[in-house]
Amino acid sequence: MIIKLKALDTLFFRDGKPFNKGDETWASGVFPPAPSVFYGSIRSAYIAQNLDKYSLKELIEKTEKLRIKQISFEVYAPIMDDKKSEVGQYFPLPKDLVKRKSVNSDEAYKRKKYKINKTYKLQLSSEIINSSNSTAKLLKSPFGEEVEEVDNGIIHSLAFRKYLQGRDEEYFEGRELNQFLTNEPKVGIGKDNDTNTTTDGLLYRVGMQRTDYIQAIIDFEEIEGLKLAESGFLKLGGEGKSVFYESEEGLDITFKMTKLADNESQFKIYLGTPALFKKGWYPSEIFKKANVQVELIAAALGKPFNIGGFDMAKGEPKKMLKAIPAGSVYYYKLESGNLEKLFDYLKQNTISEERGQEGFGIAYLAKI
Repeated sequence: MIIKLKALDTLFFRDGKPFNKGDETWASGVFPPAPSVFYGSIRSAYIAQNLDKYSLKELIEKTEKLRIKQISFEVYAPIMDDKKSEVGQYFPLPKDLVKRKSVNSDEAYKRKKYKINKTYKLQLSSEIINSSNSTAKLLKSPFGEEVEEVDNGIIHSLAFRKYLQGRDEEYFEGRELNQFLTNEPKVGIGKDNDTNTTTDGLLYRVGMQRTDYIQAIIDFEEIEGLKLAESGFLKLGGEGKSVFYESEEGLDITFKMTKLADNESQFKIYLGTPALFKKGWYPSEIFKKANVQVELIAAALGKPFNIGGFDMAKGEPKKMLKAIPAGSVYYYKLESGNLEKLFDYLKQNTISEERGQEGFGIAYLAKI
């Protein structure tokens, strides 16, 4: 089932930093949220809409079969002036696509006015990086000059397909998702429930965000025996704000992976959503399950961040885990095995070694 989510008000998605009374006065908002936020929202909707048929305990067990297959975003992006716009499906910008730090006035204008960045592929060099437990090649700027990431970057699905195919494009257009968000901080103060008066030292500020130009697109497997209405409302994020969802049965947004030839000696794995690995930053179980052996030759990774959550069955918070961010890219050399098996495995499974059914670790094969 494919649904689109449209916010009706500001939304708030917390980062992994603690936010306790008297300790912190600022709760930062992030977008997009972790896949588990969408997972929990859809799962709660399934439970609420089927309580007339099953008990809460039965529904908690049944909804454990929910699996998110893909997450992307529909963005309304200006083209030539403030009145015209395009609607496109976007994915997180690969971390090995970077922009120049120094640009001419024309490109600087486009960045500011039209929210467009020219991004270029980092190149594998012969220079080796040695760490305590691994050796990898350095990824370098194709121009020999300073480059940087696009902050919270996204890429249109058409350009993304070319990237996965390893097309030798002059550049790829990247956009900053933050430019389509409006920050609307909310200030509040803690209250004593017994006296109904404010409490000293509990002033706080919450980073609410308005997402009028962005809609999340979620593709998930329907749960056998349970029904979800074709349209309705979901509670999403902090403060339980409502979003409107509707099914898009006629919309084909399922993104097909690039199929690599068995004789491809090198390839990339791109993370479309954050992933949780037992060894920290490096995936290992996926290759054992697909019966292939690989050598890591390079990586372009973002900064890890904390992922928590709430366990509905146990009624307690989940343990905090470190996640590798979406857009991260791993470069591999195939040593033995069949890439066809790896391709088939990734079509049905995520690369995440924890909480994969929630949408963590949705990955795509790409040509170098």
